[in-house]
Amino acid sequence: MTAPFQLTPQAAEDLDGIWWFIEEGSAEAANRVEAEIIATCRKLAAYPFIGHRPVLLIPRHIVFDLGRSSPMPRGATPALRLIGCKPLFRMVSKSIQSSFEGSEMGSTVAAKCSCGVEVEIPIGGGMRNFATTCYFPFLCEACHNIVTVNLLAPAHVCPGCKSPAVVPYDNRRLSESPGKNVVTKWNLKAKIGRDLVLTDGNYLCPKCGNLSLHFRDTGLRWD
Repeated sequence: MTAPFQLTPQAAEDLDGIWWFIEEGSAEAANRVEAEIIATCRKLAAYPFIGHRPVLLIPRHIVFDLGRSSPMPRGATPALRLIGCKPLFRMVSKSIQSSFEGSEMGSTVAAKCSCGVEVEIPIGGGMRNFATTCYFPFLCEACHNIVTVNLLAPAHVCPGCKSPAVVPYDNRRLSESPGKNVVTKWNLKAKIGRDLVLTDGNYLCPKCGNLSLHFRDTGLRWD
């Protein structure tokens, strides 16, 4: 079922801005996101009362000026009027995130050991750089630190001592056994052939050499 809807100039500008913002990282992803937004417009026009009433704080007639999608029939009354696309961008965030090949845009984990080691490490990539960047914690065997390395970089080196002797923390030799709960996960099967996963298990601490390092999600998200 389809229903007519319109975009105002403001909404069209929002949509263009969203597309160009994502296109800096990937034109394909930008097209997928735009398609998700347009599909959501059509769905809302056809079924305007779906969702959670207290959460959807935009009015029943909200406008779009569609421009590059199918125009409204002459004389038709729009079933949905959208003032801007940014609320829809948030509404389809789950679908958008799957377009970026990860479960999240970017998160932060904390690594802590009873010996006193405590650091925070960014995980994944942001909206602008996800196609070329995926940060992940590594153990540097040269300077004995937990460091952040871009897994998608041509070469993996310690950002501090510049040594290539770095090992990602999803390597089995750095953990005693997987924990019961996943702390963070990033899908890179298409690029490096595996998912990046950290659990709440025991990991090797670079300072004391014991399997007493633990990761936790800080709850911080970034793009």
